[in-house]
Amino acid sequence: MLDFLRFDGTDTAKHALNGGITGGKKVTSQFGRVLGLHGKTLVFNTPSGTVTFDDPTGVGLTALEIQTQIQDVVALAGLTAQVYSGYLRVIETIPSAGVVLDATGTANVDFGFSSAADAMGVVYGAWDAASPPRVLQVFPNPQLDGITALVEV
Repeated sequence: MLDFLRFDGTDTAKHALNGGITGGKKVTSQFGRVLGLHGKTLVFNTPSGTVTFDDPTGVGLTALEIQTQIQDVVALAGLTAQVYSGYLRVIETIPSAGVVLDATGTANVDFGFSSAADAMGVVYGAWDAASPPRVLQVFPNPQLDGITALVEV
């Protein structure tokens, strides 16, 4: 099956086509901190590990603190996390299988991930890969407001 994936730029395309996942909710506030994460979890299936956020004073966590707490979990050493344009996104440092975030995490909703279904990143191969998923073509949007990838899934 063929599909078109549209992106606002090359960085977003690179992230998605290499198996990264992005939350659907802006997490940065006017004070630059995310409140209410203390004790909440993100449960990763690939790679396997759980992040339990630590904010005992309740002042909120900065984007850098969120990133650090995710990347400090030993079992998740192969992940790179960042807050990009206000949204949490996570990718394998060396893309291979794609990131899978379990729906059971208690912080999923805070970041805009589903609590009903796992969030699964897909690593797309080159156009000449033996089988899908693969990227067949990448081209600029007609309005020059990003790029589109034609993929086979």
